[in-house]
Amino acid sequence: TVRESIIRSDNIPANHIYQNTLSKMGSASAVYDQYLAKMNYPDTPVWQYQSAPLGVAEVSTLEQTNG
Repeated sequence: TVRESIIRSDNIPANHIYQNTLSKMGSASAVYDQYLAKMNYPDTPVWQYQSAPLGVAEVSTLEQTNG
């Protein structure tokens, strides 16, 4: 069911990790500079949004694995 899928979703821990990191770093640009840039994620303003860890940025598998 949809309810079961949401419960098992990896998006929930991904969102918690991003939000905790954002709280500690103080800004989305700091999160990008300290973590995402090192993993080859594109420099885009999308990282400032709460939905960022849910995959809203267009990043190919190749870009993710080259980090």
